[in-house]
Amino acid sequence: MQNYSLEDQENINEAFWKLEKYLSSWRTKEGYFNGIIATFWDWSLDTIAPHTMNHYPIILGYIELFKKFNDNTYLVKAESSAKFYLTHQDKNGQFLNAWADIPPKHTGPILQICPDIALLELYKVTGKKLYLDTVNKNVEWLFKNWWKGNGFYGSVVNQTCKGIEMFLLLYEITRQEKYAKMALNLGEWVLTQQVQKDKLGKGGFYQSIHDDRLIIVYNAKVAPALIKLYQLTVDEKYKNALENLIKFILRNINPKNLFYSHLEYNFNIFLTPITKFSYKITKFNPLLRNKIRYLRRLIFNYRIKEYPMWIARSADTINTLIESSKIVNIDNDIITKLIKNLLSYQYENGGFPNTIGYFGNPNKTVWQDIICSIRWNAYCFLLLSKLVSKEEKIDNELNTIKKEYQENNSLNTFIETKDYIEWRDKEKIIKHFNKH
Repeated sequence: MQNYSLEDQENINEAFWKLEKYLSSWRTKEGYFNGIIATFWDWSLDTIAPHTMNHYPIILGYIELFKKFNDNTYLVKAESSAKFYLTHQDKNGQFLNAWADIPPKHTGPILQICPDIALLELYKVTGKKLYLDTVNKNVEWLFKNWWKGNGFYGSVVNQTCKGIEMFLLLYEITRQEKYAKMALNLGEWVLTQQVQKDKLGKGGFYQSIHDDRLIIVYNAKVAPALIKLYQLTVDEKYKNALENLIKFILRNINPKNLFYSHLEYNFNIFLTPITKFSYKITKFNPLLRNKIRYLRRLIFNYRIKEYPMWIARSADTINTLIESSKIVNIDNDIITKLIKNLLSYQYENGGFPNTIGYFGNPNKTVWQDIICSIRWNAYCFLLLSKLVSKEEKIDNELNTIKKEYQENNSLNTFIETKDYIEWRDKEKIIKHFNKH
């Protein structure tokens, strides 16, 4: 782990404990994390219901703190957060409250797999069979509902990579060869989805077999699987793929020390509907579908789509760079600049804002820009849990702030009803946000 200057380390420590308090303010009396959501795909002010993806990074973060400080308080918090999965698993094994972004959208592999990863990591530190049993039940459901042939239905690259992480954890715990074999088979397919030629896109991974965009935040989710596959096999092809991926990510840091949104084809406005249409009409002709995809990827070149630039969510990409630096060479100064820049956006209430230019216009601030989405702030928590160096003795009761959010579609009401936040003034938040 990189050493930081005394000032930088103190800033990291302060930022972490401010964020921990902020996240705790969204925790219900049952121990679940509520939160507003605005993702790459959708948004809503109509629900703050707890979601499977709110808890996953927080559990991993508390496990990091438990290992670092050898304090059972953090293990208790991790297990308290994991209760959400135990109490929200259907009899058939499916995790509930795992809709794609907002209800009533259906669930998907990654929304089920990430809880499994968190529970397996908890099993490793507690040895409690309940966590492993819960995972096995969910994996059985995944095979029945989302496994097609030799991979997950939809062939989404970053979701497949989370599946690789899960299978390798199961292999580590159970030593059942079938899990290693499945992970390796999926890894072989993932490597076929990396761009090899395009100058701007080289090293990036396609979003899926029917979506050729190279989305930075989702590319970052590919790296952990490549790292684990390399550690298992010591096969240079995984290290080379990781190295090219990291070069791609680093090329897409903008002058603000944030990451560009994604790369898309020139004339994408016309190509996207054509791509989706061709994918549908070739449903029963896989050979034709593959030929169309091959030609599309051979002919067209990429351009950078700058916005939205994710702020809180960039923490996951920064964490990817830190973990990848253990395998491939990355300039530590770049990582330090990214961390310092992320911290500069933190609100006084401890949360981190969502985006710049949510709808593509950086000069027009909308509520989706300024909210502190719990799902992405949870990734800030995980990142900073790895960087924090000093404990702060705070009230361990996670629900000390009892003022509940009153659901309302008005941003003004959202800001004002959360009167436990020191900094409630909407104009102050926008002024702070726009100074960047």
